[in-house]
Amino acid sequence: MAASASASAVDLAPNPSSVDGLLWWDSFSLLLTELESVSPSSDLPPFLVKKVKDNHAWFVDMFSLFKPPNKKSREALDSKQVKIGTRQLTVQPELKEAALKVSNSLVRL
Repeated sequence: MAASASASAVDLAPNPSSVDGLLWWDSFSLLLTELESVSPSSDLPPFLVKKVKDNHAWFVDMFSLFKPPNKKSREALDSKQVKIGTRQLTVQPELKEAALKVSNSLVRL
């Protein structure tokens, strides 16, 4: 019975607000550690080549991807969930103002 109620609640949940998938990036600390462990005289292993290619936009255009807050970003922050590319995140209301401040700061870099 509880599983049925949970499934119904999920079915009734509002659709998440979608934003550009380029706004997602994986933590670079593990990638940096993995890159540092490769011998300078050897080729990168295929899994590291894939990670670097997958994050190419972030390495090249890291700060230019941030735009001033606008109607769409505000709608995303005001929603309960945000879809970033293929990932879906729950918005934590207590972090909204901090997110706006960080976004404003990154636009000025």
